[in-house]
Amino acid sequence: MSYVCVKPITLLGNNYKPGELIQDGHILPSRERALVRTGCIAEVTGGPELPVAELVQVKTGEEVTFSVPVVQESDGDTAQVMGVPLTEGDVQHIFSIMQMNAEEAAKAVKDVKNENVLIVLHAADSRNTVKKAAKSQAEALEPAER
Repeated sequence: MSYVCVKPITLLGNNYKPGELIQDGHILPSRERALVRTGCIAEVTGGPELPVAELVQVKTGEEVTFSVPVVQESDGDTAQVMGVPLTEGDVQHIFSIMQMNAEEAAKAVKDVKNENVLIVLHAADSRNTVKKAAKSQAEALEPAER
């Protein structure tokens, strides 16, 4: 069974932040139920193909794609996690935006045309202005895809 951190927690000397996947063996079986019940961790639900504890590297021609696990939603007991495929350029783009101040980052997000980049920015960046900009830009992209 896989779990994701919901509240900041230290397990076997490892610090976990909300949204991080917990490595196998870091939860003592005797504490598992209590941690779920108190909302510190949540069970990850998803397909068996889901990359849980590490990035999965897939070579497609010349381009390398990484599948990054992103928590979609958590209801306390379980969490929906999806693998988001990113290229090396996508990862660089995400980090360049995350290193900007909030105002500049929100402006930069308006130029992003890759939905996967927007998904990861929304999930990983804690600044509300960036989250809102990523969500708005993703919604603006949807009609063009149909």
